[in-house]
Amino acid sequence: DTLVTVTPAEVGAQILLTDKLVRDNSEDVIRAAGRILGDAMEYKRDYDLIGQLDDGTNTLGSGGAATLGHIAAAYAILAGVPAQKPFACVMHPYVILDLVDVFTPILPATNTYSGSVGSVGDEVLRNYMVGRLFGVPIYEEGNIPTATCKGGMFSAGEGGALILATAKEWEVESERDASLRATELNIVGEYGVGEYLADWIVELYHDATTPA
Repeated sequence: DTLVTVTPAEVGAQILLTDKLVRDNSEDVIRAAGRILGDAMEYKRDYDLIGQLDDGTNTLGSGGAATLGHIAAAYAILAGVPAQKPFACVMHPYVILDLVDVFTPILPATNTYSGSVGSVGDEVLRNYMVGRLFGVPIYEEGNIPTATCKGGMFSAGEGGALILATAKEWEVESERDASLRATELNIVGEYGVGEYLADWIVELYHDATTPA
């Protein structure tokens, strides 16, 4: 085993609510502000965890279209380490579209679905969810940057590849600022991220061109 040091740091965001804005529509404004702050913190934490996938020992895809072969190869690499199961796979929705196209082929001449009743493609066509491939759940993550679009398959669960060390759960505090004639809404949490073993991560680097 190897020592892994993760140092939590404070992360926060702030919204200023002017007195006039609150007077005009207090309940809706405050509720919307709380949702925006929570979404911002979720995005930041997702982005930090996603960044750990870039440290995987192995990389598949090389910027091209995602294939079933890449998913199968990633599974084989992790199983061959062997990495702790269960595994999970995270990809951008634009990348998952490549897999959706595999399961829901459309006949060009008739513009109709060419699958068969009861096939995997039927389920994908109904729900636009690939679900599981080779026993591994496929999760879509729109916060993956499309410029590099690095998702991955990794050992998931407690004791898996990714580490999220939370020193303080985030919470919202309000503070009145009379000189600004406004109220501050501050949200602050404290956490750190890291990876336990880079061998337990397979980076999946694929094209994420906006669908046309």
